[in-house]
Amino acid sequence: MLRAQPSIHIQQTFELTDNLSSVSSENRYTVRAGTGEALFYASETSSKNNRLIWGSSRPFSMHLTDKTNQESLTLHRSMGVGPFCCTCVGQSLQVWTPPGNLLGYVEEGYSFTTCDFVVLSSYKEIMYHICGPKSYTGYLPKESSFRMLSPDYLTQVGTISRSWNSDVSMYTLNVYFADQDLDVKKKALFLGAAFLIQIITDWNRNTCTSKAVAAVAATSDSRQKAKSMRITMSKIRAGPVVDILGDEMTRIIWDLIKEKLILPFLDIELHVYDLGIENRDATDDRVTVECAEAVKKYNVGIKCATITPDEKRVEEFKLKQMWKSPNGTIRNILGGTVFREAIICRNIPRLVTGWEKPIIIGRHAHADQYKATDFVVPGAGKLELKFTPQSGDTVSFVVHEYKGPGVALAMYNTDASITDFAHSSFKYALARKYPLYLSTKNTILKNSDIFEDIYNRDYKKDFEAAGIWYEHRLIDDMVAYAMKSEGGFVWACKNYDGDVQSDSVAQGYGSLGLMTSVLVCPDGKTVESEAAHGTVTRHYRMYQQGKETSTNPIASIFAWTRGLLHRAKLDNNAELKRFAETLEKVCIDTIEAGFMTKDLAICIKGMNGVKREDYLETFAFMDKLAENLRKALAK
Repeated sequence: MLRAQPSIHIQQTFELTDNLSSVSSENRYTVRAGTGEALFYASETSSKNNRLIWGSSRPFSMHLTDKTNQESLTLHRSMGVGPFCCTCVGQSLQVWTPPGNLLGYVEEGYSFTTCDFVVLSSYKEIMYHICGPKSYTGYLPKESSFRMLSPDYLTQVGTISRSWNSDVSMYTLNVYFADQDLDVKKKALFLGAAFLIQIITDWNRNTCTSKAVAAVAATSDSRQKAKSMRITMSKIRAGPVVDILGDEMTRIIWDLIKEKLILPFLDIELHVYDLGIENRDATDDRVTVECAEAVKKYNVGIKCATITPDEKRVEEFKLKQMWKSPNGTIRNILGGTVFREAIICRNIPRLVTGWEKPIIIGRHAHADQYKATDFVVPGAGKLELKFTPQSGDTVSFVVHEYKGPGVALAMYNTDASITDFAHSSFKYALARKYPLYLSTKNTILKNSDIFEDIYNRDYKKDFEAAGIWYEHRLIDDMVAYAMKSEGGFVWACKNYDGDVQSDSVAQGYGSLGLMTSVLVCPDGKTVESEAAHGTVTRHYRMYQQGKETSTNPIASIFAWTRGLLHRAKLDNNAELKRFAETLEKVCIDTIEAGFMTKDLAICIKGMNGVKREDYLETFAFMDKLAENLRKALAK
């Protein structure tokens, strides 16, 4: 609808509470074309407490729907609060299109004399500057305008202006484009900028609220010191990382993590691959292969949770076919072993109360059932397994004589893959200084023989020097041992066993949302870290409807920290190592201090015992983590 529009106009009628007091209510707007035609209807979502406490500095979401009530844009602003609860930090707004595509950001500048903003791409590249009128006191004239300028400030691409009609208690915010054929995504970002300007500017009093607060804050030495610290804090240099985008609610969280916890502190080289289901379909899944090759090249991949489509997903997204698991594709290209480890918080009750140390599951994520050939046997007959070598005679084995219908499955693995699995497992156990156990069901298979040979040849001396050991156990014996142990070991599992036991162990520690997942390749250099859970579809549906969510981001944050820790190890980067370790500690300390998402509150109080004040919604929890991270890094 924004295409070919030379101008757009935003109108609002103030609620009675806004006219009688300084407390803002949830607002409603109409976005019109220059002809007066209604293009969108905008409605604000924000909590009453935030409106009461923070007024025009409140966090909010703005949902823009078209005439058919389909959501077209979502604008989101988190709480812009710095140290000492100072609201003088620059305000920031995200602009999204469904389903979960981040267009970019609009951020407030740091000038104390003008109301300035900058429009950024989703990768934080400067696209435009928005320059407002000078205001040394924080007050704006009734008729104000903001110039929309190119990155070099030389070309004006548009104007945002406002007019006020006191007779009907209504203002109109006008956005004019110098080029009516400007890309529709850029127009959407300017529309977001107009809403941010409107919200943080107190129109009744004609003040630029955050600037007025900043002027007051400048009189406080401690607050001014905090402000200066935030502006001048230098970023930590970090080497190349492959940033792998995903789907649904985890993608929303992924962008929040980068916005609040990564990009403000790191000067990092990101190579971005979009593995969202729609882009995988558009590229015939070539993007997944290209992504895996990039991880091979740069040695560190950090992956968001992705959709593995089933029949319902194929229909939902109108996919060309039922694409395979991107995780499986990446693992088959990279090889290696997936290690999953619980994130232990003292206040999250463990279902297995004796587990005081981590149990790290190493899953041989190659072949077996996941690359098997299976079929339905239609009736009576003979099932044979046949092998034809490149040279020599064919050998065959009778598997079963069917008397009637049934099922059949043939699976495989390779010595090369098992060897890689062994090396990854031994190296990881040495790095963590934990003993290593390999569990299989049948000792006839070669897994244990290969492990034993490699251990005796390459690792036994190092293990003994570290005071740890390697042992093979049958899977049923190993499960029993794990349940009665205190933890503190690496458990190497075959593919299916690792798939099952990793979730079982995670729940035993309290929550599937507190689990790291790292793919370690046998070269010892290449690592891909990811969240160990899905895309949280149910929360995403709520988010699309404008409802409150309380989604746990910890596993996704630890995907970043574990990837960054490996990058730091490769580059011998002590600063980056400290940053990643600090971020992990901040996450755990924040939860242990009582600030958490709903799933963790349920772990503590039970489903029926949780009250609303026991947990934070998604964006508020991210804001709390960002606040605590800034404090921790400033020490």
